[in-house]
Amino acid sequence: MSHQPDDGNTRIYDAWHTDVYQTDIVAYHARALPLIRRIIQRLSLTPFSTGRLLDIACGKGIFLMDVATTSPRVKLYGADISRVAIREAKKLVPGADVVVSDAASLPYTSGRFDFVTCIGGLEYFPDPVKGVAEMARVLKKGGLCVLYVPNLMFIGYLYLALRYGTMPSHGGSSGDKTYYDFMNERFYTLEGWNDIITKGGMNVVSVDRYDNLGSSKYASPFLIYMYDKVISRFVPKTLAYCYLFTCSI
Repeated sequence: MSHQPDDGNTRIYDAWHTDVYQTDIVAYHARALPLIRRIIQRLSLTPFSTGRLLDIACGKGIFLMDVATTSPRVKLYGADISRVAIREAKKLVPGADVVVSDAASLPYTSGRFDFVTCIGGLEYFPDPVKGVAEMARVLKKGGLCVLYVPNLMFIGYLYLALRYGTMPSHGGSSGDKTYYDFMNERFYTLEGWNDIITKGGMNVVSVDRYDNLGSSKYASPFLIYMYDKVISRFVPKTLAYCYLFTCSI
Protein backbone atom coordinates (compact mmCIF):
# COMPACT_ATOMS: atom_id res chain seq x y z
CA MET A 1 0.00 0.00 0.00
CA SER A 2 1.36 3.41 -0.97
CA HIS A 3 1.57 6.04 1.76
CA GLN A 4 2.46 8.83 -0.67
CA PRO A 5 -0.25 11.41 -1.43
CA ASP A 6 -1.56 12.16 -4.91
CA ASP A 7 1.02 14.35 -6.64
CA GLY A 8 -1.61 16.82 -7.87
CA ASN A 9 -2.86 17.42 -4.33
CA THR A 10 0.70 17.71 -3.07
CA ARG A 11 1.45 20.46 -5.59
CA ILE A 12 -1.63 22.44 -4.51
CA TYR A 13 -0.71 22.23 -0.83
CA ASP A 14 2.94 22.97 -1.57
CA ALA A 15 1.87 26.20 -3.29
CA TRP A 16 -0.50 27.03 -0.43
CA HIS A 17 2.23 26.57 2.17
CA THR A 18 4.66 28.60 0.06
CA ASP A 19 2.40 31.57 -0.74
CA VAL A 20 -0.45 31.70 1.80
CA TYR A 21 -0.41 29.58 4.94
CA GLN A 22 1.87 30.11 7.95
CA THR A 23 4.22 32.31 5.92
CA ASP A 24 5.06 34.25 9.09
CA ILE A 25 5.74 31.55 11.68
CA VAL A 26 6.17 33.96 14.60
CA ALA A 27 2.89 35.79 13.95
CA TYR A 28 0.99 32.57 13.30
CA HIS A 29 2.33 31.00 16.49
CA ALA A 30 1.19 34.01 18.53
CA ARG A 31 -2.35 33.69 17.13
CA ALA A 32 -2.43 29.92 17.56
CA LEU A 33 -1.02 29.81 21.09
CA PRO A 34 -4.38 29.88 22.96
CA LEU A 35 -5.58 26.95 20.84
CA ILE A 36 -2.32 25.04 21.28
CA ARG A 37 -2.55 25.44 25.05
CA ARG A 38 -6.12 24.15 25.06
CA ILE A 39 -5.14 21.07 23.08
CA ILE A 40 -2.14 20.35 25.32
CA GLN A 41 -4.50 20.63 28.29
CA ARG A 42 -7.02 18.25 26.70
CA LEU A 43 -4.24 15.70 26.14
CA SER A 44 -3.19 16.10 29.80
CA LEU A 45 0.41 16.65 28.70
CA THR A 46 2.87 17.70 31.41
CA PRO A 47 6.66 18.00 31.69
CA PHE A 48 6.64 14.40 32.96
CA SER A 49 4.51 12.88 30.17
CA THR A 50 5.98 10.09 28.05
CA GLY A 51 4.85 8.12 25.01
CA ARG A 52 4.44 8.93 21.33
CA LEU A 53 2.43 11.77 19.78
CA LEU A 54 1.44 11.99 16.12
CA ASP A 55 0.20 15.28 14.64
CA ILE A 56 -1.64 14.60 11.38
CA ALA A 57 -1.69 17.47 8.87
CA CYS A 58 1.12 18.90 10.99
CA GLY A 59 1.92 21.75 8.62
CA LYS A 60 5.22 23.42 9.44
CA GLY A 61 5.37 21.86 12.91
CA ILE A 62 4.16 24.70 15.11
CA PHE A 63 2.11 22.47 17.44
CA LEU A 64 4.94 19.92 17.65
CA MET A 65 7.33 22.73 18.56
CA ASP A 66 5.25 23.67 21.60
CA VAL A 67 4.78 20.06 22.71
CA ALA A 68 8.56 19.60 22.52
CA THR A 69 8.88 22.43 25.04
CA THR A 70 5.96 21.42 27.28
CA SER A 71 6.62 17.66 27.32
CA PRO A 72 10.24 17.03 26.26
CA ARG A 73 10.03 13.30 27.06
CA VAL A 74 7.25 12.67 24.53
CA LYS A 75 8.47 11.32 21.18
CA LEU A 76 7.07 13.48 18.40
CA TYR A 77 5.88 12.48 14.94
CA GLY A 78 4.16 14.43 12.19
CA ALA A 79 2.60 13.72 8.80
CA ASP A 80 1.49 16.14 6.10
CA ILE A 81 0.59 16.03 2.42
CA SER A 82 2.88 18.98 1.65
CA ARG A 83 6.57 18.52 0.97
CA VAL A 84 7.13 22.23 1.62
CA ALA A 85 5.46 21.97 5.03
CA ILE A 86 7.48 18.92 6.03
CA ARG A 87 10.72 20.55 4.91
CA GLU A 88 10.00 23.51 7.18
CA ALA A 89 8.83 21.27 10.05
CA LYS A 90 12.17 19.45 10.00
CA LYS A 91 13.90 22.79 10.53
CA LEU A 92 11.51 24.01 13.22
CA VAL A 93 11.37 20.76 15.23
CA PRO A 94 14.56 18.83 14.40
CA GLY A 95 13.84 16.25 17.09
CA ALA A 96 10.53 15.21 15.53
CA ASP A 97 10.11 12.42 12.98
CA VAL A 98 8.01 14.09 10.26
CA VAL A 99 7.06 12.59 6.89
CA VAL A 100 5.15 13.37 3.71
CA SER A 101 2.18 11.02 3.76
CA ASP A 102 -1.43 10.53 2.76
CA ALA A 103 -3.42 10.90 5.99
CA ALA A 104 -5.76 8.11 4.87
CA SER A 105 -2.83 5.68 4.60
CA LEU A 106 -0.30 6.45 7.32
CA PRO A 107 3.07 4.63 7.38
CA TYR A 108 2.70 3.43 10.97
CA THR A 109 1.75 0.17 12.64
CA SER A 110 -1.59 -0.10 14.41
CA GLY A 111 -1.78 1.09 18.01
CA ARG A 112 1.56 2.89 17.85
CA PHE A 113 0.62 6.27 19.37
CA ASP A 114 -0.48 7.39 22.82
CA PHE A 115 -1.65 10.75 21.46
CA VAL A 116 -2.98 11.73 18.05
CA THR A 117 -3.94 15.24 16.95
CA CYS A 118 -5.37 16.76 13.79
CA ILE A 119 -5.67 20.53 14.11
CA GLY A 120 -7.65 22.21 11.35
CA GLY A 121 -6.93 19.43 8.89
CA LEU A 122 -9.84 16.98 8.86
CA GLU A 123 -12.09 19.38 6.91
CA TYR A 124 -9.68 19.10 3.95
CA PHE A 125 -9.70 15.28 3.77
CA PRO A 126 -11.49 13.88 0.68
CA ASP A 127 -13.05 11.23 2.95
CA PRO A 128 -13.12 12.44 6.58
CA VAL A 129 -14.61 9.17 7.89
CA LYS A 130 -11.71 7.24 6.36
CA GLY A 131 -9.32 9.78 7.85
CA VAL A 132 -10.76 9.29 11.34
CA ALA A 133 -10.63 5.52 10.89
CA GLU A 134 -6.90 5.78 10.13
CA MET A 135 -6.39 7.89 13.26
CA ALA A 136 -8.26 5.25 15.26
CA ARG A 137 -6.06 2.54 13.76
CA VAL A 138 -2.77 4.12 14.86
CA LEU A 139 -4.05 5.21 18.30
CA LYS A 140 -3.36 2.96 21.28
CA LYS A 141 -6.18 1.61 23.41
CA GLY A 142 -6.47 4.09 26.24
CA GLY A 143 -4.83 6.82 24.16
CA LEU A 144 -6.32 10.21 23.38
CA CYS A 145 -7.06 11.95 20.10
CA VAL A 146 -7.92 15.66 19.80
CA LEU A 147 -9.53 17.02 16.63
CA TYR A 148 -10.01 20.72 15.89
CA VAL A 149 -12.72 21.33 13.28
CA PRO A 150 -14.77 24.29 11.96
CA ASN A 151 -18.52 24.64 12.43
CA LEU A 152 -20.68 25.02 9.32
CA MET A 153 -23.31 26.84 11.39
CA PHE A 154 -20.94 29.39 12.96
CA ILE A 155 -22.96 32.55 13.46
CA GLY A 156 -20.36 34.57 11.54
CA TYR A 157 -20.72 32.31 8.48
CA LEU A 158 -24.50 32.70 8.62
CA TYR A 159 -24.05 36.48 8.59
CA LEU A 160 -21.69 36.31 5.61
CA ALA A 161 -24.11 34.08 3.72
CA LEU A 162 -26.99 36.50 4.35
CA ARG A 163 -25.05 39.66 3.55
CA TYR A 164 -22.64 38.60 0.82
CA GLY A 165 -23.88 35.20 -0.33
CA THR A 166 -20.46 33.69 0.41
CA MET A 167 -19.56 30.17 1.42
CA PRO A 168 -17.60 29.70 4.65
CA SER A 169 -13.82 29.61 4.38
CA HIS A 170 -11.68 28.52 7.30
CA GLY A 171 -8.83 30.47 5.72
CA GLY A 172 -9.90 33.74 7.36
CA SER A 173 -7.72 36.62 6.26
CA SER A 174 -5.42 34.27 4.34
CA GLY A 175 -8.17 32.71 2.23
CA ASP A 176 -7.24 32.86 -1.47
CA LYS A 177 -9.77 31.78 -4.08
CA THR A 178 -6.98 30.46 -6.31
CA TYR A 179 -6.23 27.76 -3.74
CA TYR A 180 -9.48 27.28 -1.85
CA ASP A 181 -11.41 26.39 -5.01
CA PHE A 182 -9.29 23.24 -5.27
CA MET A 183 -8.75 22.18 -1.67
CA ASN A 184 -11.93 20.19 -0.97
CA GLU A 185 -12.62 22.07 2.26
CA ARG A 186 -15.78 20.69 3.90
CA PHE A 187 -17.71 22.13 6.80
CA TYR A 188 -20.11 20.23 9.07
CA THR A 189 -22.33 21.03 12.02
CA LEU A 190 -21.64 19.90 15.58
CA GLU A 191 -23.87 16.86 15.00
CA GLY A 192 -22.30 16.22 11.60
CA TRP A 193 -18.76 16.12 12.99
CA ASN A 194 -19.91 13.88 15.83
CA ASP A 195 -21.37 11.43 13.29
CA ILE A 196 -18.17 11.43 11.20
CA ILE A 197 -16.00 10.75 14.23
CA THR A 198 -18.16 7.91 15.54
CA LYS A 199 -18.48 6.34 12.07
CA GLY A 200 -14.69 6.42 11.89
CA GLY A 201 -14.48 4.27 15.02
CA MET A 202 -13.72 6.86 17.70
CA ASN A 203 -15.59 7.42 20.94
CA VAL A 204 -16.24 11.08 21.71
CA VAL A 205 -15.09 11.80 25.26
CA SER A 206 -15.86 15.53 25.26
CA VAL A 207 -16.62 18.43 22.91
CA ASP A 208 -15.44 21.95 23.68
CA ARG A 209 -16.31 25.05 21.72
CA TYR A 210 -13.51 27.33 20.55
CA ASP A 211 -14.35 30.95 19.75
CA ASN A 212 -11.02 32.72 19.37
CA LEU A 213 -11.33 34.02 15.79
CA GLY A 214 -7.78 35.28 15.46
CA SER A 215 -8.32 37.29 12.28
CA SER A 216 -10.76 37.75 9.42
CA LYS A 217 -10.83 39.76 6.21
CA TYR A 218 -14.52 40.49 6.88
CA ALA A 219 -14.28 42.03 10.37
CA SER A 220 -12.26 44.72 12.11
CA PRO A 221 -9.80 43.82 14.89
CA PHE A 222 -12.13 45.56 17.38
CA LEU A 223 -15.15 43.46 16.33
CA ILE A 224 -13.06 40.29 16.53
CA TYR A 225 -11.87 41.27 20.01
CA MET A 226 -15.46 41.95 21.13
CA TYR A 227 -16.62 38.62 19.74
CA ASP A 228 -13.80 36.71 21.42
CA LYS A 229 -14.22 38.39 24.81
CA VAL A 230 -17.93 39.24 25.06
CA ILE A 231 -20.30 38.28 22.25
CA SER A 232 -19.31 34.60 22.10
CA ARG A 233 -20.55 34.13 25.68
CA PHE A 234 -24.10 34.65 24.44
CA VAL A 235 -23.81 32.48 21.32
CA PRO A 236 -25.15 28.92 21.72
CA LYS A 237 -22.73 26.04 21.32
CA THR A 238 -24.36 24.95 18.06
CA LEU A 239 -23.36 28.32 16.53
CA ALA A 240 -19.79 28.41 17.91
CA TYR A 241 -16.78 29.08 15.66
CA CYS A 242 -15.00 25.72 15.98
CA TYR A 243 -14.96 22.59 18.11
CA LEU A 244 -12.36 20.55 19.95
CA PHE A 245 -13.32 16.88 20.02
CA THR A 246 -11.43 14.77 22.55
CA CYS A 247 -11.74 11.12 21.52
CA SER A 248 -10.61 7.61 22.38
CA ILE A 249 -11.07 4.10 21.01
